[in-house]
Amino acid sequence: MSEVVIGLGSIPLARYGTPGTPELAEALEPFVPEYDAILMANHGVVTYGDSLCQAYMKMETVEHFAQIALVTHILGRQEPLGMKNWKSY
Repeated sequence: MSEVVIGLGSIPLARYGTPGTPELAEALEPFVPEYDAILMANHGVVTYGDSLCQAYMKMETVEHFAQIALVTHILGRQEPLGMKNWKSY
């Protein structure tokens, strides 16, 4: 979905960290400067922004994309965006 690519870029996967431990924070730390959303292995997603509203809207975008990705996977119709999908004007 172009909204995810334009609005969030890529969403990295952070390694597993036990909930409530420094290990989890350490797994996220390298990604924070470069990304607005991070998928946490075996946990879920974390998003952040300049305001709570901005972080919330980023989470809504991630969740909406996840739902679409699941349905297209079930239907067998996923087609990742690539350079062939973009036209130069």
